[in-house]
Amino acid sequence: MSAFAISFGGKRHYLSTGYTDSKANRKLAEMKARQIELHILCNNFDVTLERYRPQSQQVEFASSSENKTHASLADLWDSYTEYK
Repeated sequence: MSAFAISFGGKRHYLSTGYTDSKANRKLAEMKARQIELHILCNNFDVTLERYRPQSQQVEFASSSENKTHASLADLWDSYTEYK
């Protein structure tokens, strides 16, 4: 698997991409490492590394399908503007 390490705050952070080791996947891992380096430079680094994990590795918390409600875009916008 392709993986890489980043140093931040005196600590090493390791992240596995979950991809098999291939030339193309190593390039993807390199691109992700560059993104993280930019986030470090901009003081926007996520030390939990959740932002950088592939979508398939991120933990998703969802309520049961029985309790799901869907708001319209207009309702969401109204809620947002009230919040602001």
